[in-house]
Amino acid sequence: MRRSGPVLFALLAACGPQAAPAPEDLDGNLRWFWSSSKDAKDAEVVEAALKLQTAGKADTLTADKPGRGFITRLTPDELAVVGLKDVVDPSKARGFFVSNVFPCTLDKLEAVVSALDQKAQYPEAYDAYTRTYTSDADAFSKRTTPTLTWDVTLTAKLVTAPYTSNLKGGLRRVTPPEGKTSFGPLLIARTWLPAPAMFRNPDPATSFEQDYQIEIFWERTPGELFHAYGMWRDLRLGLGFTTEDNGVANTIMTGLLDWDKKTVELCKK
Repeated sequence: MRRSGPVLFALLAACGPQAAPAPEDLDGNLRWFWSSSKDAKDAEVVEAALKLQTAGKADTLTADKPGRGFITRLTPDELAVVGLKDVVDPSKARGFFVSNVFPCTLDKLEAVVSALDQKAQYPEAYDAYTRTYTSDADAFSKRTTPTLTWDVTLTAKLVTAPYTSNLKGGLRRVTPPEGKTSFGPLLIARTWLPAPAMFRNPDPATSFEQDYQIEIFWERTPGELFHAYGMWRDLRLGLGFTTEDNGVANTIMTGLLDWDKKTVELCKK
């Protein structure tokens, strides 16, 4: 599960007040993309991507050795971007990341992640999935607006516990000025859980309370994507297993990398 609640959002305008500069370290950079890329100017996003290119080792990363690890937790101020400041406690959501490269073009990737019927593409992830665009999809596809947003209702299973969740998400596409970067356009994907998932058979030992995801993609060479993925999640599986457990967290990170493998197959179609 990934863009479900195993997964990259409200989004992202190309103009607005000047954002604080993105940090150069990977942890701070991913948090900047989460909290600031919605309203940052294109130039600020490009500068952040250049820092991510270095921090995420985008030019030297190999598919057989993807990056993975833990990142620091979000703060209440960093939830303001999705209207949840002072509504939930983000310190309960553990942060982790993966970085990867895989064969696909950015345009094909955009078509995959923006499609309405995600269940048809990732059938193993969902029991049911309904996505509704909340902005003009035609304007986004024609490049007359840089953003696309949507709402999602899905049903899936947490181990064996069926649940329903409502997500919000979307995309922002930014094209760097000619000669500014070694890569072309980049795609930013954001997803979040505005309220806890609802379980068919509620159990106090099982819960899915918080989920925040940010993804950044660009073609590092033609036909090969760099993908950086930050996630913060508060998940309880029962029997004492939660996202605080390294085994659970590593299973989720492996699942994110497996999602990229499935995406590669979709990119070939």
